[in-house]
Amino acid sequence: MTSLGGHGRTHAPLPALPVPERRDEIAGGRANIARMTGDAPPGFAYPHGSLDRQTEELVREAGYDWAVTSRYDVIHPRHHDLYRLPRLAVGDWSAGRLSQTIAGIGG
Repeated sequence: MTSLGGHGRTHAPLPALPVPERRDEIAGGRANIARMTGDAPPGFAYPHGSLDRQTEELVREAGYDWAVTSRYDVIHPRHHDLYRLPRLAVGDWSAGRLSQTIAGIGG
């Protein structure tokens, strides 16, 4: 499965920017993707994993359904925040390695 998501226009660490610039990075980047593909992306990845409550709120306001951090983990169904999801970067792995990695993280 492959998906295209938002990541800001310039990959700037968002909390370091004034709110109007953050809003442009987040919402403007989503609009650019929608213009190029015909669909607005549902997800967002915080550049450099940098976020704060204001940035999270701007991601929500921009219309994203979820966002991922740079925290390496699996999603625990009962204990997650849709705008602070962990992620697992997967390389050219065998099914066995993927299963072992998920079991080791989630266990």
